[in-house]
Amino acid sequence: MPDPLRTWIRRVSESAVNRPMGLQEWSLVLGLATISTAMAYIIYFRVLATAGATNILLVSFLIPVSAIFLGTVFLDEQLAGRHFMGMGLIGVGLAAIDGRLPPPE
Repeated sequence: MPDPLRTWIRRVSESAVNRPMGLQEWSLVLGLATISTAMAYIIYFRVLATAGATNILLVSFLIPVSAIFLGTVFLDEQLAGRHFMGMGLIGVGLAAIDGRLPPPE
């Protein structure tokens, strides 16, 4: 992660820890959490209605892959061979569930 980004994150986290949260801050946190969760559920159930349960399931398999990617980009985590093997297995599982792999003979 670039040094200016680390410095900014450190400053924000230190200022948040050293300052007590008042009614305005708690209201903003509660509002953001409520709106974000509500929007996520609305989108989730619209996709479920249009694309079906199988496609929703396929998206949930991508969560570990995106977590590994974000950890590598933002936290300077190192990828080992097991990470690539796991992502490959997830890819094969997605292809098998989606029907993109040829059926066994």
